[in-house]
Amino acid sequence: MRRALGVIVLVAIALVAGSGPASAHAILAQSTPADGSTLDRAPAAITLTFDEDVLVHSASLTLRSAGGAVLARTGPGAAELRVTGPAKGTAVVVALPALGTGAFNVTWTVQSADDLHLTSGTLVFGVGRAVTASRADRWGPAPATRSVAVRWLDLLAFAVLLGAALLATAVVPRAGSDRLARARLDAVLWQTAAWAAAAAAVIGVAVLVDATGVLRDVGTSLQASLFGRLWVLREVSLIAVVALAAGAAAGHRTRLRSGLGALAVLGAVASVAGASHVAVGTGRPVALALLTAHLAAAAAWAGAVLILGVLARTLRRGADAIPVRPLMRAFAVPAASCVAVLVTTGVALTGRQVASVDALLTTAYGQLLVTKVALAGVAGLIGLTAARRLRRPRPTPARSVKHGIWLESTALIAVLAAAAAMSVGTPAHGPAFAPTVRVEQPRLAAQVSDLFETLDLAPNTVGQSWLRVTVDQTRRPEPGPVTGVSAALVGPDGRALPRRSMVRSELANGWDLPSVNLTAAGPWRVDIAVHRAARPDVVWSSRWTVAGGSLGSRPPVLSDRRWGSLLDRLAFGGALLLGLLAAGARRRRRPAETTPPDPDGTARDDQKLLVGVR
Repeated sequence: MRRALGVIVLVAIALVAGSGPASAHAILAQSTPADGSTLDRAPAAITLTFDEDVLVHSASLTLRSAGGAVLARTGPGAAELRVTGPAKGTAVVVALPALGTGAFNVTWTVQSADDLHLTSGTLVFGVGRAVTASRADRWGPAPATRSVAVRWLDLLAFAVLLGAALLATAVVPRAGSDRLARARLDAVLWQTAAWAAAAAAVIGVAVLVDATGVLRDVGTSLQASLFGRLWVLREVSLIAVVALAAGAAAGHRTRLRSGLGALAVLGAVASVAGASHVAVGTGRPVALALLTAHLAAAAAWAGAVLILGVLARTLRRGADAIPVRPLMRAFAVPAASCVAVLVTTGVALTGRQVASVDALLTTAYGQLLVTKVALAGVAGLIGLTAARRLRRPRPTPARSVKHGIWLESTALIAVLAAAAAMSVGTPAHGPAFAPTVRVEQPRLAAQVSDLFETLDLAPNTVGQSWLRVTVDQTRRPEPGPVTGVSAALVGPDGRALPRRSMVRSELANGWDLPSVNLTAAGPWRVDIAVHRAARPDVVWSSRWTVAGGSLGSRPPVLSDRRWGSLLDRLAFGGALLLGLLAAGARRRRRPAETTPPDPDGTARDDQKLLVGVR
């Protein structure tokens, strides 16, 4: 195990040599000007607003013309544009040079202050010219292989640490072996925990370098980001775990040391969870607690199975041997507890990281989650089959036990790999996953003063639509001819489309306004002004509901409705049910507190699995 941990550390350090920063998590919530907007005058600045704090001065922005010519840029090595505002916040404001009319493309990159991941994107706006919004990328960028490998090795080290602690505290005391053999195995497990904590502390340096990109940025990142502060907590906690686990291996165990060790392990796991992309704002504490429990349960289950697999491959016979069958039978309850925590917290976390069923099926993050769940299900079925075999009166062959353990550990190692890929991927939520507004808006008609007017927008979805208006004069004789019609619109987000003149259509009394850029779904206010010679304008204000989701919306595959509240209720109900089942099982077992001896005792040697602990 020490050799394996050493290899893990060396590979993790080698992977980050020359690596760039991982990406990407902070999600663009809105921008001013909005993507696809048409303006009367050129903006003086661009404002990008994100769903979490970003390092403002890390922002990089490039402004291009419709022909692709670079008009200005900011970021490392360029100073044409100026980033203003505090060092950290949810908004990035970039002052723009004087622009004429035309279409403009903006490419931006920014670094999250929480996990130091990069986010990039593009937006298009026009000055005096209609433009088409860039379609939001819902699939998301593929996780960088190097970053995934570093996070995977980090999770493996944590798995060995938590697995060894779980076996030492919850499994070995229930195994029913003699005191001397149990003490020796207990010492081996605590030594393994100490080595694993040391390996995780060293790999933490590789994680930091991978997140910041280069070593010269480490100092700045530690001071300015939440990731840096959590990384310091992680390293301090792991160093404390090394000292306390080494003391436990030497036999220096007290209640105080055990409590301090538990707090140190919790601090290390919570720091890893906090440096990942959990919910922001008021939902962050709950999401952080859920992710901490989720990581701890997954790592403890995977690490314990991996260590049991190593023990099963080193079967020996002798006076100091320990029966493996009682050890694995005692592992059934802790393993079931880990699975229960893993499932309930996973369901609740899914609602926070994946917006809907469609987001689960149509994004890289969602498909990684499906893969992870499938692998965890396979591992759970293998473990359940092994537990049932070990409870049979007739002993299970050693070869079958070893194969089952290694199959389960292989599946769980793959689960950790999927979790590592998700930790550096882009969660499937944000404006691109806004649910489609399902409305059927009929044509509006109204009598306004002495005019009868109708209004229609087609195709009435987010993006470009066509506004059609008819104006009929009802007074006879007519007070005067209609000389023109103009329209102005105000969106549900308060953003106004400037008043524009409509053109007369081929239809009688009809007026058209092409290229109406609808930037958001929901209720819009439409103001129609009818101009007549020698008469005051007649203004008609009406409400029109625009269908469609965000600019990246598309027809639903199964359902794009948000399911977070539903998954929260399922997780709560599942946790309550599991608690009731656990309480009932404990009451049933209370009369028989002692562990029954191995029925095979000193029977045939080929029916007894022994582990020699040196």
